[in-house]
Amino acid sequence: MLYIPSPIVLIVLAVLLIGFLLNRRHAIATHVVSTIAASIRLNLPLADALEQAGGGQNDRRSVLLRRIASRLRQGQPLSDAMRSAYPGLPGWIGGMVVAGERIDQLPAVLQAVQGELIRQGRLRFRPKPVHPFYALLLIFFTMFILSGMSVFIFPKFRTIFESFRADVPQITLTVMGILGAMSPFFWAFMVSLPITVPVGIYLIFRPRRPQAPRLLSWVGDFIKWHLPGIGWYEMMRGESQAAGMLQLSLSAGQTVDAALANLSAIDLNLFYGRRLRRWHRLVVGGRPPSRPPAGAKLAGC
Repeated sequence: MLYIPSPIVLIVLAVLLIGFLLNRRHAIATHVVSTIAASIRLNLPLADALEQAGGGQNDRRSVLLRRIASRLRQGQPLSDAMRSAYPGLPGWIGGMVVAGERIDQLPAVLQAVQGELIRQGRLRFRPKPVHPFYALLLIFFTMFILSGMSVFIFPKFRTIFESFRADVPQITLTVMGILGAMSPFFWAFMVSLPITVPVGIYLIFRPRRPQAPRLLSWVGDFIKWHLPGIGWYEMMRGESQAAGMLQLSLSAGQTVDAALANLSAIDLNLFYGRRLRRWHRLVVGGRPPSRPPAGAKLAGC
């Protein structure tokens, strides 16, 4: 008889597979960025260096390096070459490369990106603060498991008591009644599974486009920006990224308004980025940079 795994086993396998693919994507991005950063730091001809680094291997990393080298030989700037040759390039990396080209600080930006990728890789194996989304996922999966119990386990539990002609304790009846009301949640989840799983995987792996955000990016950022706690997390993350790019821009000798304009290239929450663009317009209009609009102030400003 063919054994069909339970939904929980399938979910665990899916989570493990997604975790493997995310780690693989991170490793590929780290290798590509590190190779490009090292080639620029050593003043090597970039296209030739990437072609040599790709060698004759057919693994994903070598193929991507050769593709980028080919685009560079066609006259594309590095940012365009990376985005066209590397469809899975994380959006924040592409945005940082664009900003680095604008301020003529590409080696420093690539070094910063490389350092951030290495830091993220190390944090994967260390205890770290819990993302606010973890609480929502915990509530969701708790409801899923309990509603599944109400569908498959508690009816059998009641049958066992009746077969022994024993009364079910009142506290058990109360719990079974509460969980029984959750059974529609379980069936709704199972019915939507063929849609939600592919959509979820697509949202996890699709690269963002900071310069031309799509509808799903606006919807996702709207939800994250307006959820309690998660909105604060998004603002703090945006402040950190924006402050780092402003520091690089000002160190390169750019004016404050030009440095603020460069922030549009990096991958920030779209609603926080809208506040930064308003700050840029106010600075261009003559307002002192030390007086940003509410919600756009950076730490130390």
